[in-house]
Amino acid sequence: NTVNQYFITITSGDRYSGRITSIDDENVAIMIAKDTITKAKIKNIVYIRQLKNDFLDRLDASLSFGYNFTKANNLSQYSVRSNVGYKAKKWLSTARYNQIISTQDDTERTQRLDANAVYNRFLKKNWFVLGEVNLLSNTAQNINLRSLAKIGLGKYLIQTNDRYWGLQTGLSFNNESFSTET
Repeated sequence: NTVNQYFITITSGDRYSGRITSIDDENVAIMIAKDTITKAKIKNIVYIRQLKNDFLDRLDASLSFGYNFTKANNLSQYSVRSNVGYKAKKWLSTARYNQIISTQDDTERTQRLDANAVYNRFLKKNWFVLGEVNLLSNTAQNINLRSLAKIGLGKYLIQTNDRYWGLQTGLSFNNESFSTET
């Protein structure tokens, strides 16, 4: 028996939050208080994560900075990579920001920036709604700004503890602003 609460997803796509109690070597019961919500085979659990009530415990974040230098051609490269995500029982949201700036003797400075934000809302029976916004700027490709917005509906066709495979459909809008200078 577990003392802690967990987020649990099973192959049918059903999502639960509760404590886990062992029934036998192959089966568990997912419980709230002393009431059993459902029983599941251990091999049918595709996702399990400890559930904490604190906001920070449901948040994942990373930040890294980098610097590379190549003496042969005086190439300096600065980079920033960041990611933040929050997972709730019925939805998840993530955002990321990455930027690379390169300077080199006898060439113009190049810069690449890409960022995105994603929202998924989980529905019953392996269905989900998604929304996503992507941004890209790249001076090496003369792209001032490429923005892509998506909204759609998807379904996991296969969801096991070692693979996820699904389909999604929806609408997207792409807008590009680029420089024609050579």
